[in-house]
Amino acid sequence: MLVAMTTEATLLLDKRCLIVLVVRWLARLVGVAIFLLMGLIAIGEGPPNPWGQPWAVNAQLHLMLALWIGLIVGWKWEGVGAALVLGGFALFSIIEGRFTGGIAWFWLLTGAGYLFCWIMDRRKGRCTPGARLSVSEPDSPDV
Repeated sequence: MLVAMTTEATLLLDKRCLIVLVVRWLARLVGVAIFLLMGLIAIGEGPPNPWGQPWAVNAQLHLMLALWIGLIVGWKWEGVGAALVLGGFALFSIIEGRFTGGIAWFWLLTGAGYLFCWIMDRRKGRCTPGARLSVSEPDSPDV
């Protein structure tokens, strides 16, 4: 009975961990791609003059910087990365007055992936490759 419960618990843990690991790496890879794309655009356009921009544009540039940082911070601290990406995007959209679309879907995918993994790790413990649920079996009596 205990062996059957242990096997079932291990399979459930493996399935949950597999989902978390796939979402984690999908968010990381999409985040790196967006990070590199935004970096290339920033290098190509050059740094904007913050004194020559209206307040809304200046605020959006700072929020995009927070998004950019959140994409990489999420590799180590998924909760902080999710807060920076999703919070920065929400404030960006509020200032813009609409949902921007386009690359924003990838920002949301990355932020939601970081948030999902952070929540799942908080609830059940961090999933690492090869994670197993350890349940000790009772000692068998000597015959």
